[in-house]
Amino acid sequence: MSLIFSEDYCSSNLRLLGVRGTMAEDFVSQSKACLACGSKNLGHFDSEMAIHFPGLRNIDTPAVFVFPKLGVCLACGVVQFTVPQEELRVLVKGNAAHG
Repeated sequence: MSLIFSEDYCSSNLRLLGVRGTMAEDFVSQSKACLACGSKNLGHFDSEMAIHFPGLRNIDTPAVFVFPKLGVCLACGVVQFTVPQEELRVLVKGNAAHG
């Protein structure tokens, strides 16, 4: 299970969760406990990933590369990260075109 927040995530919701910044990435970097299991055993890591559109019909569709900061629960393995706005637009547009 992964939890993904876009940069447009409502800043008022972030404040309700105790995050001082306005970006979803702030939520990941400031998380004090896992949203799934409640563990406080969190690790923060840099990453790189290629997001592929599913199915054989998308075999020639280029992957969308993102380099998010990951918040990883070291107890249950849940990962939190933010897809940057520009890459999120590519995913939305590509999903609508290839959906």
